[in-house]
Amino acid sequence: MADASAEANVGSVLVVDDEIANRMILKAILEPRGYRVLEAESGERALEVLDREKADVILLDVMMSGIDGVETCRRIRRRADWMQLPVVIITSLTDRDTRIRGKEAGCDDFLNKPVDDLELLARVHNLILVKIYRDQLERHNERLEALVAKRTAELRAALARLQKAK
Repeated sequence: MADASAEANVGSVLVVDDEIANRMILKAILEPRGYRVLEAESGERALEVLDREKADVILLDVMMSGIDGVETCRRIRRRADWMQLPVVIITSLTDRDTRIRGKEAGCDDFLNKPVDDLELLARVHNLILVKIYRDQLERHNERLEALVAKRTAELRAALARLQKAK
């Protein structure tokens, strides 16, 4: 990533972890690269933050008090307005079951603790690009649907005029 990206907001990342030290580490990696970092200390709090703030990527710890990261991911996926948000589960757990549960809940990717700075930055960057492309495609589809609806209405009006003229 270029140094110029550090001067502009290149996306927002919601960091969800009940350990403040872990949130601070991720924030220290992301903010100098121009990312806006939102923080939540629990799954419940993450859902509240998402109600108020726009996030482009969510970094979610698995083991937290209250609802865990897998259940938080599941709840995020249930909401239509959050369904497409990229979710990366960050965990010190390496067992297959945790990864399967995370994938079943709808997470997009995994990172192991301790997090490698370059791997974190690459994954966040790529997931934000995918989200940007998906958002652009959705806007384009909405414009096309509006155009089709307009043309259909024009054709119906023309057909009605023709039928009247007969």
